[in-house]
Amino acid sequence: MSVLLWIIVMAVVVASIFYLLHVPIPEGLDSKEQSFYRFMFYFTNVYFRLGRLYSYVNGKPYVVNCRIAGKAFLPKPKQDVHSHIQVSTVFYGEAKVRQYRNLKQTPGKKCPALIYIHGGGYVLGHPRAYDNFLRSLCDELGCYIAALYYPLAPEHTFPGPYQHCFDASKWFLKNCHKFLVDPTRVAIAGDSAGGQLAASVVQDLAKDHSVSNVKLQILIYAPFQWLDMNSPSYQEVKKLHGSNITVGNVALSSFVSFYLTGREDWAFVQALSQNKMMSNRTRNSSVMKRIDHGLLSSKYTNSLSYEGIISGMCDRDLSTQFEDLLLDYRLSPITGDVAGVPMAYVVSCGLDCLRDDSFWYCMHLENAGVRVVHKHYKTGIHGMLTFPEKTLPLAGEMRRNIVLFLKENL
Repeated sequence: MSVLLWIIVMAVVVASIFYLLHVPIPEGLDSKEQSFYRFMFYFTNVYFRLGRLYSYVNGKPYVVNCRIAGKAFLPKPKQDVHSHIQVSTVFYGEAKVRQYRNLKQTPGKKCPALIYIHGGGYVLGHPRAYDNFLRSLCDELGCYIAALYYPLAPEHTFPGPYQHCFDASKWFLKNCHKFLVDPTRVAIAGDSAGGQLAASVVQDLAKDHSVSNVKLQILIYAPFQWLDMNSPSYQEVKKLHGSNITVGNVALSSFVSFYLTGREDWAFVQALSQNKMMSNRTRNSSVMKRIDHGLLSSKYTNSLSYEGIISGMCDRDLSTQFEDLLLDYRLSPITGDVAGVPMAYVVSCGLDCLRDDSFWYCMHLENAGVRVVHKHYKTGIHGMLTFPEKTLPLAGEMRRNIVLFLKENL
């Protein structure tokens, strides 16, 4: 049997199994949201499991197989000669950037700009996946947009990808005049892991007096910490789907393992997902008070899925290797000094294991005197930003609210 035929057969088998299995649906979703939730569950399960299966054929990490397969779903590059939105590839120093320019910009007049960092758990993702969204932003805001390419794990580990994003952002802020951009009207945005990178970049920019900081930060369903992988929202996902290797704390711990070690270290995955990475010193520190479950709404801590604070016995060997990295603000922004960072627009989704991170980070920002607008979508699902409005009306609402915030504040 050829490799291609083997893949097709396995795809059909796996897809059929998951189609027949019952997918637990959270309460409160309308029919379209239920269909989207079911689709996302099937898709991620099939996508990642096939990536793992094919690893036995080609020997590559499953996330690399998934990344290669994911390119087939990317929108094809297009350049409508009649469109006033011009898309091209440029370089900020050594950093590759996909830029969007609005040709209706008044000649000689400086415009606002947005730096965008894509999501994908540090191992997946591509700027082109956001093409329709970014074209729309460029059109509606009349702004310049820079969508950053950055190196992904496991080939590139922490802090390389972060440093790449910081260097590219700083280069742009120093060279705004080359793009006819007003340096006082620049925002940075990112979703998921890209939101984490954006949040950390603005913390460093606030300390770097050689360049002005951005005016706004837009952080969309991002992970702001990797210290507690059993917050109430993680527990809700686990209650609904169990310890599934494609969703929740096990899946994200796998991504972080690739990001920090360059491979999927199963001992690392288990320790991180079971909260065994933190020493007693750290568990009793002021940093952990920023992610206290008691700070969250009682509706989350009083839910049937909540089992209280989960703290496994510390794995001393792994803690010695990784605790300081997990506490690094470039990986867990909630540990950082946020004094002087710009106004934040934070988006969170109710049906997302990362939900609580957004609530905690908003509190951390507000305690430092930072202006915060927190938009929470009770029935929102992680990854919905780029989905068509016809498929998921809430995704369209999310995008419109982001545009409205930028129009009013940028």
